Amino acid sequence: MKSSIRRAAVALLAAVLAAPAVAADWAADEADIRRPIAKAFREKYFRDARPIQQLRYEQLAVRPLGPDAALATARWILSGGDKPDLSGWFTLAWERTPAGWRAVHDHSS
Repeated sequence: MKSSIRRAAVALLAAVLAAPAVAADWAADEADIRRPIAKAFREKYFRDARPIQQLRYEQLAVRPLGPDAALATARWILSGGDKPDLSGWFTLAWERTPAGWRAVHDHSS
């Protein structure tokens, strides 16, 4: 279970930061209040539809909370792009659904 959640966590975060269309599609399908969040995300982290900095993760830990739930934590690091490095921590709550593992809550700082 831990390895499938770990793969899902890394794939989800990589997709969000590697494809601005993900944020745009998410905003298009959600309430108007989320549109400015997606726009700010694209403007801060992307230039010409490409990530400004490279994203990597360290200290990824997955803690099962039961057969259908888990908590993933890790340190994220953005580097390169002629900008100072940025880093922080994230926590993702995961739930197993019929379609596979899905992140149901995110906290990043």
